[in-house]
Amino acid sequence: MLRKILVATATISTVFIASLGITQAAPGNYKEIKCDTDSAFINESCDQCFTGDKVKQGDNISELTDKWINTSTSKLLMYEAEQKDPKMVNLAWDKVKIKNKTIGGKFWKYTPDLEALKDKELDGYVLQPGKSVNWIGTVRGASYSIEKNTVPAGQNVAMLVYPISTHAILEDTEEIVINATTHKECVIYKSAKTEKKEVAKTTPIKTNIKHATEQKTGPEMYILILLALLMWGFLLKRRV
Repeated sequence: MLRKILVATATISTVFIASLGITQAAPGNYKEIKCDTDSAFINESCDQCFTGDKVKQGDNISELTDKWINTSTSKLLMYEAEQKDPKMVNLAWDKVKIKNKTIGGKFWKYTPDLEALKDKELDGYVLQPGKSVNWIGTVRGASYSIEKNTVPAGQNVAMLVYPISTHAILEDTEEIVINATTHKECVIYKSAKTEKKEVAKTTPIKTNIKHATEQKTGPEMYILILLALLMWGFLLKRRV
């Protein structure tokens, strides 16, 4: 039977990789960057930092998943009761409005791959050294909707924060480190360049339609004049 022991410091290497989709786009991995490149990472005490896709007003951030990778030589144990759901942090409250679209009141769920790692004896999920698993993802149809975004292109819009807490299972003794190590992964979204809509140019339409009151000067008018002159000449002859 495993025993829990108190360890002041445990050097455990854990990596988390996120992925997402914008509207109907296929999920793809983020690019990892240093956490000192943006003050927003520092404010959220991020341990691992990534850049997400650029977003504009009307975008839906969906199909989100997070991968848990154990790069240490020890097993890692995760208790469900210690976990907090990932959260989207608005970085420009006066210029950005984000709505959480839930499905049946739910947004996040544990994946079947994680459930397969459930250890009934430990009442938690055990990840072996050198292994990885997509541990959490959004419910199908759930999304973060960018209802408003007037942030200039290239500036911060929001940041998705994935926290996870794990315990190391010591390699030699199989004892569990009682103090959990909390790792916070952050994905920052910047504003996309808004495409300017072209205004259609209106070309005046010329019309050949004439009003009924216009005076006609076509061939018909010349025929009438000629007939009038002939009639006038005929009358003059009769008078002579």
